[in-house]
Amino acid sequence: MKTEKKQVIAIGLDAADPKLMEKWMSEGHLPNISKIREQGIYSRLHNSVNYQGGSAEFSSTEPLWVMMATGCLPNKTGFWDTITYDAKTYKVGCDSVYGGYDYKEYKPFYALGDDYKVAALDVPVTRVCSGVNGIQVTGWGGHHPFHPSESEPKELLSDIITKYGENPVYRKDNGIWWDKKYFDWVTKSVEQSLATRAQVCCDILQQDKWDLFITGFGETHTLGHDLYNMSQPDHPLYPYTNKMDTLGDPMLKGF
Repeated sequence: MKTEKKQVIAIGLDAADPKLMEKWMSEGHLPNISKIREQGIYSRLHNSVNYQGGSAEFSSTEPLWVMMATGCLPNKTGFWDTITYDAKTYKVGCDSVYGGYDYKEYKPFYALGDDYKVAALDVPVTRVCSGVNGIQVTGWGGHHPFHPSESEPKELLSDIITKYGENPVYRKDNGIWWDKKYFDWVTKSVEQSLATRAQVCCDILQQDKWDLFITGFGETHTLGHDLYNMSQPDHPLYPYTNKMDTLGDPMLKGF
């Protein structure tokens, strides 16, 4: 007997602190995320890896996305971080363009073959892979996907840019966070990026009857990097950079 497939929409919030998110939801903020949690499924990612014969806590965002996508721990994929270390020269490096996992040996879980229609948009630290029956876009927006922007079909990314424009934050959120000009730019750009991303998601959702639509919101990564010190009292620089008296919580406003 053939079972009926259930359509799934999966949304990942890149580098979002779940404790902070849950605190805000309990205070009545983030109504849309609260509704998703109440009506769907909400979950945290467990940040532990097998390391030197034991289990260790792990908090590096980029390899955690690879763990999520492949279902494999770093000791299996060999991908521990985008930062590399040469034990002979003690040199540390980070390739922001090609520093991600290659997905050659272990593919993303959504490479489900011909039986399932899948749309994957800006899932962090992924790339276009074979075995996905549908569309894939990486690097329209996000923080740093650690791979050049691309799509399948190839013209899809350029079509999105033609219709919606380039993402205002993509690969540009590395400014000086205490500079007012950068602060004004990043807060405005994140707001624009979120609004446009929502439109792109809605557009793609209406294009077909997807079995799985999966996307990542990289704007939360940018907000955490640039505005946490102005938002949360546990940040050591909060007493010196807090602007909530005049602006409200800039990080919460971004969400």
